[in-house]
Amino acid sequence: QEGYKHLRNALEFYRNLETTWDFSGFSGRRVLKKGFVGTENTELRKRLAAEGFLPERIENENGMFDDELEQAVRRYQLRYGLDADGVVGPRTLSSLAVSIEERTLQIVMNMERWRWLPQTLGKRHVMVNIADFRLEAVDDGTRVLEMKAIVGKGYRRTPVFSDQIRYLVLNPTWNIPPSIAVKDKLPLIKEDPSYLKVQKIRVFKGLGADMQEIEGDSIDWSTVKARGFPYSLRQDPGPHNALGRIKFMFPNKYNVYLHDTPSRELFGKSSRSFSSGCVRIEKPVELAAYFLLRNTQWSYEAIQGAIDKGTEQTIKLGQPVPVHLLYWTAFPDDSGSIQFRPDIYGRDLLLKEAWLSATPPADNPLQ
Repeated sequence: QEGYKHLRNALEFYRNLETTWDFSGFSGRRVLKKGFVGTENTELRKRLAAEGFLPERIENENGMFDDELEQAVRRYQLRYGLDADGVVGPRTLSSLAVSIEERTLQIVMNMERWRWLPQTLGKRHVMVNIADFRLEAVDDGTRVLEMKAIVGKGYRRTPVFSDQIRYLVLNPTWNIPPSIAVKDKLPLIKEDPSYLKVQKIRVFKGLGADMQEIEGDSIDWSTVKARGFPYSLRQDPGPHNALGRIKFMFPNKYNVYLHDTPSRELFGKSSRSFSSGCVRIEKPVELAAYFLLRNTQWSYEAIQGAIDKGTEQTIKLGQPVPVHLLYWTAFPDDSGSIQFRPDIYGRDLLLKEAWLSATPPADNPLQ
């Protein structure tokens, strides 16, 4: 895989840095920006030069944080998934403080993750990089579609696994999972009973054929306890629906899928871990059109027209499309340069501990 090859090349580069640069990490402690004059600029220049963001000279003539240094900081921030404002603030300071040795190990951890994947990802497939908050669709080795994604919060983490997208649903109804109903919705309902009507959420009691709808206004929500919550909640299709106007289904034990969202403003954030585990996507209609490209009945306009009708409709894919939910904190961009991302779930740390604690067998020649 090309992604693995680029990581292997980067590993050689960073291992050489460990031996050729007298550098143990950036120790800056205060915000640096254009116009600042101080000794920290020398250390910053040295740190950026180590990875090729600046020529290998330590400082300019007057020691000032100048245009050249600002542009180098922006390039660094883009590669590390930070807001590219050219200001060395808290998040950039924290990133710069990571040693070359740690970056080397981060590359090794992501090379290991490549080994967990199938040899063939699928001629047509979808990949979600959880750590990069991004989805891409690939056709015969070429990325044909890319978009921002929103992934699970730290306490509702999006899992890593591969599956196949089999169908999509336009104007979906949301059967609110019991855990979300109790932890998220019940407090909101207690605070404002009109929340149910505003959000088009219906209340049911019972199971299966015995399930009956109950008027939410008839319930004294102040007496309802989270433990033994006796109701099921269902949100009707529409602009308020948490799934948006499309969901993409690959039935799995995690009950995780891709879907639209009414909270479009969240895509403007650089760090996007806001969901309850599912993956919200920026361009759902475009993704649906990609899946249905070979179906003459479903053009982009036809999909949008069906959505505008507001009626729930299921569309099966003629051929299931592999989907891979991945967690890559180091990966190549189009130029082959390695992008780094924060370890939002602490999975690099767990993998590193497992990697470093592993004891090879006695007959292992690499021991």
